[in-house]
Amino acid sequence: MSGTMLRSLFLFGSMSALAAQSTGRISGAVVDSAEAAIPGAIVSCVNTGTGTSHEVVTGDDGIFRFPELPIGQYRLTVTKEGFQRLTRGEVELLTGHMVELKLHMSVGSVAETIDVKGDVPLVQTVSSEVKTTMDSRAMSELPLNGRNPLELVVLTPGADFTSLGTSPGQQDNTGVVVNGLRSTDNNFQLDGAGFNNPMYASAPTLPNPDTLGEFTVQSSNFSARESRAGAVVQLSTRSGTNRFSGAFFNFLRNDKLDARNFFAQQVSEFKRNQGGASVGGPILRNRLFFFGSYQVTVKRGSPSPKLLTVPTPAMREGVFPAVRTIYDPAANRQPFPANTIPRSRFDAPLQKLMPFMPLPNNGPTIAELPREDDQNDHQILGKIDYQYGSGNALSVRYYYDLNDIQRDTTSVRDTFSLNSYRNQSLTVRDTRTVKSVFTLNNSVSYSRTFRRQVPQAPIYTNVLASGVVPANERTLPELRVNLANYFNFFSGGPLQFYPSFWEIRNQTAWSRGAHLIAFGADIYRSREDAIDNSFGSGIWSFSMLRTQNAAGLGGDTFASFLLGLPATFQQTSSDLARLIENRYQLWFQDDWRIRPRLTLNLGLRWEPALPAHDVLGPLTGFTPGMQSTVAPNAPRGLIFSGDVRDSIYPADWNNVAPRIGFAWDLTGSGKSVIRAGYGIYYRAVPLAVQRIVGTNGTFRTQDITVNEPPSFAEPWNGYPGGNPFPYHTPNRDEMRNWRFRLPVFAQALDPNTRTSYTQSWNFTVERQVLSDASVSAAYIGNRSIKIISGVEGNPAVFRAGATAANIDSRRIYPGLASVRLSTPWQWANYHSMQISVTKRTRRGLSTVSNYVFSKAIDIGTGGTIGGFNWQARDPFNWSIDKAVSDTDVTHRVNVALLYDLPVLVRGSKLGGAAINGWQLNGILTAQTGYPFDITAGNRALTGGNSANADIVGDPVRPAGADPVVQYFNTAAFVLPPLGTHGTLGRNVLRGPGKVNFNFSTFKNFPASERYTLQFRFEAFNFFNHANFDLPNGGVGGVNFGRIMAAADPRVLQFGLKLLFGGAR
Repeated sequence: MSGTMLRSLFLFGSMSALAAQSTGRISGAVVDSAEAAIPGAIVSCVNTGTGTSHEVVTGDDGIFRFPELPIGQYRLTVTKEGFQRLTRGEVELLTGHMVELKLHMSVGSVAETIDVKGDVPLVQTVSSEVKTTMDSRAMSELPLNGRNPLELVVLTPGADFTSLGTSPGQQDNTGVVVNGLRSTDNNFQLDGAGFNNPMYASAPTLPNPDTLGEFTVQSSNFSARESRAGAVVQLSTRSGTNRFSGAFFNFLRNDKLDARNFFAQQVSEFKRNQGGASVGGPILRNRLFFFGSYQVTVKRGSPSPKLLTVPTPAMREGVFPAVRTIYDPAANRQPFPANTIPRSRFDAPLQKLMPFMPLPNNGPTIAELPREDDQNDHQILGKIDYQYGSGNALSVRYYYDLNDIQRDTTSVRDTFSLNSYRNQSLTVRDTRTVKSVFTLNNSVSYSRTFRRQVPQAPIYTNVLASGVVPANERTLPELRVNLANYFNFFSGGPLQFYPSFWEIRNQTAWSRGAHLIAFGADIYRSREDAIDNSFGSGIWSFSMLRTQNAAGLGGDTFASFLLGLPATFQQTSSDLARLIENRYQLWFQDDWRIRPRLTLNLGLRWEPALPAHDVLGPLTGFTPGMQSTVAPNAPRGLIFSGDVRDSIYPADWNNVAPRIGFAWDLTGSGKSVIRAGYGIYYRAVPLAVQRIVGTNGTFRTQDITVNEPPSFAEPWNGYPGGNPFPYHTPNRDEMRNWRFRLPVFAQALDPNTRTSYTQSWNFTVERQVLSDASVSAAYIGNRSIKIISGVEGNPAVFRAGATAANIDSRRIYPGLASVRLSTPWQWANYHSMQISVTKRTRRGLSTVSNYVFSKAIDIGTGGTIGGFNWQARDPFNWSIDKAVSDTDVTHRVNVALLYDLPVLVRGSKLGGAAINGWQLNGILTAQTGYPFDITAGNRALTGGNSANADIVGDPVRPAGADPVVQYFNTAAFVLPPLGTHGTLGRNVLRGPGKVNFNFSTFKNFPASERYTLQFRFEAFNFFNHANFDLPNGGVGGVNFGRIMAAADPRVLQFGLKLLFGGAR
C-alpha cells in the first residue's frame, strides 16, 4: 500500500483524537422496581461545575451511555411518562473511568421528583483493563518530593523508579518501569494528546500538581485505543468552571532544616524555592472558561554529596600498596621495584590535572564533594474550554517549560555541563455529539523539545594533549578522562537536539444496543534535528590493563594514569542528523454487553512500522559480505540507504494487535467481579537509536577508537595514515568515490529488524468489602520478544598473544573495527501477583495501597534509549546473560494515605482556629533490593561487554563484617583468565532493600467562606532511613564491595498556600 493511499485513507473523515484520555464514561441501565428495563427514558447529564449538559434516550434494553464526558462532578436526571422524575447527584467522573449505574424509577407523575444519593460504584464491571487513578486531592495533597507527579506514577502496582539522580522529566528521566517492561515503553498523554519526547520515548517535564487535576495509569490490557507496550499514563490539566477558583503558593527548603546524609560528614548545602499561582473561572457562564498556571523553581545544591574513589596521598606519589603488584610496561612487564613508580616516569601533561584531583577526606580512598546541581525552571500553562450546543466542546491548551540545569556528574569539581531544556506542547480538541448515539472527537497536537548542552571545564586549558586537534569547526573545549574503578574528569560534550512531534488522532464512538463501538485512526509525524559533538575533543579511558603482567594479573588504573598510558582513546566528529518518521495506525474496539452481568472487550489495532529517514544523508546498516553500491569503497558488510531500499530495514506491515477481555459481575450487585484480558502491543524503535546507530561512524562522522595508544599527549602516534582529524564530512556527490580509513568503526542498524512486541495478560478478582473500600487480587504477566539492543557485530577471536592493542587485527570481518549493531535480539518475561486496597474518602480518610510479588527475567536490560547502551557480555553466545532483570524487585509495598482530622472543638472561635482544620498525609514505600553484577573489565578481549568475575568461594558476607564496608565476601571473586567471560552468572547478587516514608501535615485557616490559608509541613524520608545504593562491583578496585552512596536523608519543606473558590 503506497504512502499516498495511506494518507488518503487516514484523512477521510474527521481528524480526531481519543478524548477518552481526559474524559470518562457514565453508563448504566434504567429499570423499574421489578428490575424490568425501561426503554425510551430520557437521561440527561449535567456537569455541575460548568453547567454543560448531555442527553441520551435508553434503548429497548434500558441501557444508556455517555461514552465521552469531560472529567468532573455530574448530576443525572431521568424522565419517562408514567414514572416519577429521578435525579442522581454527586457522580464524580475521573480520567479514563467507566462509571456504571443502575437507576430505579418508580411509577407516578413526572411532576414528582425523587432525589437519589449514593456512592459511585467502587468496582469496575465493564472493562478488563488494569488501571490506577489518583484524583485531584491526591495530586495536590500527598507529599510529593519535588512536587513531581511521577512520584504518584510509581504508586501504581508493578511500577518502580529504577534510577537515582536523574533530571526529572528530561531525556534521562526514563527510570519508571511498569510490570517489568522497558522504561521507554510507557505512553504519557496530556489532555488526550501524546506527551512524549520522540527522541528518547520518554516524557518531558510534567506540569506541577496545582496544574494537573488527576491522572490514571493503565498498566495492563488496555484497549485497542492505545498504542505502545508499556503503561499508558493519562494526565489531565485542570479546567475553569462557573466559579472563580485557584491558589497562590510558595514552598521552601533549606539545608539548615535537613538531616545529614549517611555518608556525609556534615549537612550538604541545599536550597530550593518553588512559587507560583493557578486560577480558573468563567469568561461566559455555562459556555466559555479559562484556566492558567505559573510555577518557578530555583534550586541550588543537593541534600546528598557525591563520593568519589580517589588515590591515597602515597599513590599520588607513585607508591602503591602491596596488595596489587604494579608492572612496568617499558621493562617487559616486570614489577616496579618496591611497587613504586618513579616520579621521572610520571606523564607531564596529566600532572597538570593533579591539583584538581580531590584528596581523600572521608576515609582512606574516598573524597566527599558537594554536588554542583543547580536548576532554574519556569512552567506556564494556559487553557480555554468552550461549550457549544448539547454535548459539543472545544478545548485549546498550551504548555511551556524552560528548565536550565547545571548538571553535575560523577566527576571532580569544576567539570560540569550547562543544560537548557525548552518543552512546548499545544493541543486543540473538538468533541461533538450527533443524534445522542455518535460521539466524534477531533484533535491535533504539536510538541517540541529543545536541548542545548555546553561543557564547562575551566581546567581543560591546563591539560596539554599536543597530538589532539579539534575534530571539526564545531568542537568546543571539553574534558573527558575516565579512570575505571576511580573517578572521571568529565564536563559533558556540546550538543543540541530539537525533537518535535505532530499528532492527529481519530475516534468515533457509537452506542448501539448492547454494543459500544469505537473506531479511529492515528497519524504521528516525528522529527529529530541533532548536532552532537560529544567526543570532538577526545575521550581518554584508563584501566589497569596497561600495568598488568602478561597473564592479566595485578595492575592499577591510577598507575596507568600516572604513566600516561590510556587503555583507549576515542575521538569523533560532529553527528548531524535530521530524521523524519511517519506512523499511520487504525483501530477498532467493541465493548459488548453480551449479558447483563457479562461484558466482552474486543479490539484490533494495526500499527505498521515505517522506518525513519534522514534528509541530511544515508543511514548505515550491516550485512556481512555485502558490497555497497552507494559507497563502493566501503568495507564489505557496510551498507547504506539506497543499497537495497530507501531505508536500512523494511517497513513492517503485519503488525496486527488483537485485544480481548471480559468483565463478569458475579452476583449482579456490582460488588464482585472477575476480569481477564490478553493483548499484543508493539514498540517502535526510538529515534535516538536510529540516529545514534545510523549516522555515527562510517563517513557521516569520523569515529575512531585507538586501543592502547602510545601516550596521553600523542594518542595518534603510529596510527596508520596519521591523525585523521580535523574531518570533512563528504556530501552526496563525494560519497561514491570516498576513501575510507581502515579499519572503519561503525554503528549500524540491522537490515533484518522487525518490530518488537509484547504479549500481555491478566486475571483479576475484585470485591467491594465496605461501602467505601475494595480489594483486588491479580495475576499479571507479559512476554516481550525482538527487543532492540546493541551487540558487537564484528567481535574479535581470542588466540595466543591476544591483547587489547591487537583486537582490531583479530576481528572476524577485515577492514572493519568495532561494529556496534542495533538488532532485535533481546527477550523478557514478567510474572506477578498484585494485591490492591482502595478506600475512597469517608470520614476524612482515604488510601491507595498495594503489594506486589514479582519476577522479571530477560537476556539484557535496556537503559536510556531502549537498551541500546547495553551489549551482550559474550558476542558469540548471548544466552549466557539470561537472568533476572536489572529492574527486578521481588517484593514491593506502597501505601498512600490522606486523613482530615475530625472537628474537635465547636463553639469557640479561638479554640477551633487552633485545634480544628488539621490534616495528615503520608506515602510509605518498601521494597527488596535490585540484583547486580561483579564485573572484571575487558578480560575476554573480544570487543564485547565487560566480563564477570570468577567465583571461587562463598559470596555471603563474613560474620561481623560491616555491610557498608564489605557488603559481600570480596574474597569469593577473582579476575577470570584472559579470553574468558567469568564463571559468575549475571545478576546473581542482590543489593540492599529500600524503605521510605514521606509525611506531611496541613493546617487550614479559613479566612472567609471563599478564602483559606493553608500552612504545610512536609518531611521527605521522615525517619531518615539510610537507603543505600548498590555496592561497588568492580573486581580489583580499591573500594570493591563497598557501598558508596545513599539516597537523600530527611529533607524538610514548608509551604504556604492561599486557596480561593473551593480549590484544594
